[in-house]
Amino acid sequence: MRLISPRVVGTFIAAIWLLTLDCGALSQVITEKSASTEGASVFPLVPAVPDKFDATDKAQVFQYDSSALGNRVPLMLIHGGGGESRPYFRMDGIAKWLQHDPRFQHKYKIYFLRYNGSAVLDQSVPKLKDALIDFHDKVHRSMVVVAYSLGGNAMVRALLDPQVDSAVDLVVTLGAPFRGSPLFCGDWYEYSLHRNHFNPWSHLFKTHSRRVYFKRNAHFISDLRWDNADGHVPEVGSFRSITPFGPRGNLTVDGTANEKLSTINTESAHTRQKFIVYAGYLHNPFMLRRALHGPILFLQAPIYFLGTKLPIFLGQEHAALRMLNRDISRVRVNPERHGGSATSMPYLLNDGLVPVTSCLLLTPDGFEAFPAPRESDLPLLNPYLDVKSARVFRNIDHVSFADAKAPHLVSTHIGDAMHPHERHKALLDWLLFDLLESNTQAGH
Repeated sequence: MRLISPRVVGTFIAAIWLLTLDCGALSQVITEKSASTEGASVFPLVPAVPDKFDATDKAQVFQYDSSALGNRVPLMLIHGGGGESRPYFRMDGIAKWLQHDPRFQHKYKIYFLRYNGSAVLDQSVPKLKDALIDFHDKVHRSMVVVAYSLGGNAMVRALLDPQVDSAVDLVVTLGAPFRGSPLFCGDWYEYSLHRNHFNPWSHLFKTHSRRVYFKRNAHFISDLRWDNADGHVPEVGSFRSITPFGPRGNLTVDGTANEKLSTINTESAHTRQKFIVYAGYLHNPFMLRRALHGPILFLQAPIYFLGTKLPIFLGQEHAALRMLNRDISRVRVNPERHGGSATSMPYLLNDGLVPVTSCLLLTPDGFEAFPAPRESDLPLLNPYLDVKSARVFRNIDHVSFADAKAPHLVSTHIGDAMHPHERHKALLDWLLFDLLESNTQAGH
């Protein structure tokens, strides 16, 4: 029998030694390859028309296209309330805009997370967390999240879990009501209608519309009532309109302020530097000098009826938000908060659903320094932000981000009121800019 030569044995041992030295690199290559194929093999493509979401269903991740993740950063789009039943979860406009840019395609791959946005967050967030953790375990990548509206509130709660916190590098929120909204405080909102409107038709229409909507969406009341961080909720007691079926209720601070939301905002303070927050507001007559409010409203009445009230009956969202914008602007507040003035309009800047101050997450000092911020105050709020950074856009309503465009703008380019010296851009080009400028890198 021929013996193996010493040279062959030596070569074999050297090869084994080199392979052992490189096992770490080889393992990394295998992991990278696995991560690059997960996006194409594990997650289904996002459905154009999703099937009905059952309350028992788990949150689920979809991919925008079947391309490999490779060494790109996963970008997770998270919809708002009710988005789980809309085409592309109502996030398709954002995805198309971002994907159109080659620089974005080189850096990111888009995914969608579908959760039950029609349930209370106590029920939906645990499943959302499980989906995020499972996704991270599969792709071995830290992710960036873009969350619209209620999705931002869901992410605040999800990040309280250390596993989710370690899996997410950055969160960009679009119109997220972090502190809630006076709109979701039944007695407070109806008291304001009672004091601001004397037309029986307005009493009946607005009160009935609100009650019908929130009877179908009761979870918004529990999750998104104002947390009263600014101390503006008044102590009124019982009130009742003389109009049948008009505004009525029992307005108290204890019965209105959302203590649970306040607690969550306190507990989540350590995650705030991961957040870039976007907000918008609609221009309305109350932004003019107080003496002009009455005449302007009178002169605009015919235009307001044809351009706002009539389209509401046709189911137009933007028209409904224009009406709500005025109502939120005039919410009656604690008169002692402003030296006896109950007309300070602290929520003048709102997008038809959410005040700007709710989206920005101001510090307590910010509320003290600017109890009723105006347009000219916005750049001055930057030192009082409790987040990484913020942008605020004029003439943007709550669904503008989901629609990927601003309503009724002559120019497609808008400015950021928090940074007025920056160059104007299209609405979602601001988002594209912040994502590309982010120093987030794909990693474990």
